[in-house]
Amino acid sequence: MVFRKMILRGKTLTFWQKSYDLAKPILRGKSKKLLKFFSYYAILIETNCERNQAMMSDF
Repeated sequence: MVFRKMILRGKTLTFWQKSYDLAKPILRGKSKKLLKFFSYYAILIETNCERNQAMMSDF
């Protein structure tokens, strides 16, 4: 159950990373605030994913 959740989160992370990479050049010219907001959430998800992997390595 926990392992399945971790895989799901990993997929979400790659999805966020891909969408962030795609949105970066588009957002750069339009709104830097939106880009900061987006990157903040990408970092937030990344740290959550890392925390889950650290928890899994204890087992």
